[in-house]
Amino acid sequence: MLQAQFVTIVLAAHPTIGGMESALADAAAAQVAYGQAAAKDVLASHGYYPFALGRVADKRQAVAEGLTHCSLIEGSEDLFCARISARLVDQSPVHLRVAAMPGYKLLYAHWVQRDGRVGQLRPDSAGIFDLPAVGDAVAIGVTVRGPLGPETGLYVPLASHARLWDPCADDNTLEDVISAINAVRADHGHSPLRFAQAPKAYERVRGKELKQRFGHSALGLSGLLAKHQLRLRYAAEVVAEDRNLGAICRGWMLSPSHRAALLDERRNQIAFVQRGDRLSALLWRQAP
Repeated sequence: MLQAQFVTIVLAAHPTIGGMESALADAAAAQVAYGQAAAKDVLASHGYYPFALGRVADKRQAVAEGLTHCSLIEGSEDLFCARISARLVDQSPVHLRVAAMPGYKLLYAHWVQRDGRVGQLRPDSAGIFDLPAVGDAVAIGVTVRGPLGPETGLYVPLASHARLWDPCADDNTLEDVISAINAVRADHGHSPLRFAQAPKAYERVRGKELKQRFGHSALGLSGLLAKHQLRLRYAAEVVAEDRNLGAICRGWMLSPSHRAALLDERRNQIAFVQRGDRLSALLWRQAP
């Protein structure tokens, strides 16, 4: 998913009074009064860092855009909705404690180092991640498994003053996006991704799904590949929705989990399925 949020995290437990309904209602009011950035800040104060949020006309539109939780906007028939799959319960300089929402399971986290490389962290049974040494990490993204497979549950910047090298410009073509990704792979000593044709079954299924709604396949990637007998080694999928391909590229590079999938040196092929502003990228390894 896309639209990584850049916010300041307080080193204390997040309030629980009122729960998610209260958080969404407050965020809806902030969105109307002050705009999207204010709504993000309100949700962050409750420990929610959704990668997609916004105002929609009805629940049908919310589903189509992959949004899971909504609140009625006061004085309007519109809804304020967000995709929420995890909550930051508490943070200190040495740990994060994360709770997955009902129907989701906490998997792991990726953290981005100052040199742009990505490491992986595992939580303990209480959902606590031990953070890297102070100053080593720029950001951390927590991955959860839900009905549609793995997705980024939240993104937390750890060094607001640090900036990763950004090769993404106002890319006009998918070739531009691949070139930007390959520039980062080369900087890390990895071989480039090769632009491939998506397997026909994958392209047909994902094309139909993306026309209907934003998100991963309802079958999950492994289920989709198995159903159509597609044997792709180290397969992974990243998705995004934006009219600007440069924004998609930048979102993927800033999200620790998406960055990890795209820079994984085991993968050497990438194929796209695009429907309108919605884009799905399939990665895998093909033997030389």
